[in-house]
Amino acid sequence: MTVLMDILTPKQARFFSKLGKRLRSKGVEVSYTARHYYESDRMISLLGMDVTKLGRWGDTSYKKALFSTQRMEAYVRFLAKVQPDLVFSFGSPEAARASFGLGIPHMMANDSPHTEAVSRLTVPLSRKLFAPWVIPKAAWVRYGIAERDIVQYKGLDQAAWMKELNVEEFGPRPTDRPVVVYRPEEYRAAYVGADEPSTAGIVRQTLQILSTVYKRETNTFVLGRYGHPEMYRRLLGSSVKIPRGPVDGMELLRRASVFFGYGGTMTGEAALSGVLTISLSKRPNLVEEFLTKEGLVFKPSSPKAAAELISSFLKDDRRMKQQKRRASKLLAGMEDPTETICSRIIDWNR
Repeated sequence: MTVLMDILTPKQARFFSKLGKRLRSKGVEVSYTARHYYESDRMISLLGMDVTKLGRWGDTSYKKALFSTQRMEAYVRFLAKVQPDLVFSFGSPEAARASFGLGIPHMMANDSPHTEAVSRLTVPLSRKLFAPWVIPKAAWVRYGIAERDIVQYKGLDQAAWMKELNVEEFGPRPTDRPVVVYRPEEYRAAYVGADEPSTAGIVRQTLQILSTVYKRETNTFVLGRYGHPEMYRRLLGSSVKIPRGPVDGMELLRRASVFFGYGGTMTGEAALSGVLTISLSKRPNLVEEFLTKEGLVFKPSSPKAAAELISSFLKDDRRMKQQKRRASKLLAGMEDPTETICSRIIDWNR
């Protein structure tokens, strides 16, 4: 059996790297494709994955439409050449459409039914859809897939690479300045469509209040998107640290006290690491809602409220340790999604 996986984001590189290893251990031949994209290129490099690059990412609506069309043609040609038994993606429009057109089964995993454009383009063309149990099947059925073809796993996607970690060992050294990690929103994604991250101003105000009112200085790291370090220094101040070259975000979270995110993959990683996780997202997100109810994600109403929350955490070592234990317990009780998907793919091929 041969399975081809299409990688569009850093999260997908992590997830498919783990899934590919599981499938290979069962005798399945696995290969990967990806588009040229600053974000995923870095993670693919860090993981040492062997990937065929087809097409590229676009940063405007025009380029997104044009490059997707160009990639579709390249993908059709590639699939016709390699003829895999199955194509698997996280909702790749090109992979789903090209495989459908050539009569090759397509399956997908996804934890973001709120991304309507991608879901409309991929869910109806998929034989099976795999998703976390916190997302009701009705959220997917509305896009045109039968309920019987939805497989839920009792875990979040981040569990695929985090269950092997002991998150209770994470945390800054007692002598360290508190480490703050900021991961801005995908401001150039189709569902945002902005030139700069709007959340940067909120983070800057919060850190200023934390410094002036609560006398807490921090080491702030920015895991920026799309490059442009000079923009982040302009928005956040010249003292922020912007890593050069490929960086594993999980390694930064190992020493972090506070994380600012936008409800995406790294927000989940931070929450399941027991780091004080502040989400700046206002978009509905079922996974984030679950983590908020579990007490692992916070959504303060203002920079002042965020600074007060951070200060109260930083001066309460017991509370910080409780957060680690809560996260560790939740993570330990989750399934590894790649195990569920692997077994279903093997069963499907019999």
